[in-house]
Amino acid sequence: MERALSWILYQRFVRRAKGTQDSRQVFIRARKWADCPWQVYVASALMEWEYGREEKASIHTTHPKTTQSLRY
Repeated sequence: MERALSWILYQRFVRRAKGTQDSRQVFIRARKWADCPWQVYVASALMEWEYGREEKASIHTTHPKTTQSLRY
């Protein structure tokens, strides 16, 4: 759980410091991590929805181990 929290906090920091695109790149890096838990996906979707109000980006966050979209 500590690693998931580290990714989430890092993604929030990058969004504040550098912007949306760089924050999305952090999420992509986190997804490539073999043990990436669901909390990282949820936090990323919530950030997309809260900060940018981009519904399309937050709705279409999918987990690589499933075929269904996670809807928030």
